[in-house]
Amino acid sequence: MKWFYNERGESVWKMYFSFRGRIDRLTLWLRIVLMNVFTYVVLMTMSSMSTEYTSINYGSWLNCVLVVYWWCLTTLWVRRVHDFGRTGWWYGGFAIAVPLIFALNVWANFHMDPADPLQPTLTTAGLALIAAAVVWALYMVVRFGFRRGTVGENAYGPDPLAPKARPHEAAMHKGHPKKRRVKRVKRPRPEGAGSAEEKTAAKAETAEKAPKESAPAEGTPAEKPAASSDEKEEKA
Repeated sequence: MKWFYNERGESVWKMYFSFRGRIDRLTLWLRIVLMNVFTYVVLMTMSSMSTEYTSINYGSWLNCVLVVYWWCLTTLWVRRVHDFGRTGWWYGGFAIAVPLIFALNVWANFHMDPADPLQPTLTTAGLALIAAAVVWALYMVVRFGFRRGTVGENAYGPDPLAPKARPHEAAMHKGHPKKRRVKRVKRPRPEGAGSAEEKTAAKAETAEKAPKESAPAEGTPAEKPAASSDEKEEKA
């Protein structure tokens, strides 16, 4: 759906009236198709409204619509040329030359005196320029209309076919550090905490260990009590 909107958040003004940036070949042709349909609807509407009972001049509206159409078409092709890393004048020169050639032919065929000796010369020159413009248009379509543009970023902007960056990656690109996750540390249980069953089991275990530690091992003689001071004096 790039013909109607753009994933990078472009406005309608930038999509059809701005010379900045790049577009891919699919976007170019889809937007041209949409623009042709819209222009046809507008012209048919103005034609139906331009009657002897209204004050709408169809010829004036036609000229205005064609000027806007030609401007939008030029911006699309200039941005397509930018996708190859080339200057927009590859198409800009053609876009300026075509109206001048059209004006020359109209003036030579409809506004000059047929008896004027320059009239046949200007007519022939106009036809030759039309043929040259057709050849240049075919060259533009073949070279820039159906081929892959520059892979990666160039002087005119990022690659329109590059995958869309995720939100955290875009934040890192803008200079915002990625938020680190804080690891939770389990605190030890304070003494005396626990259920009643756990306390009972701990007491029973302590009681079992106490007599074992105090009782002498089997087969070992019991320790004699130390002799008192009176017994030592009698022996002496």
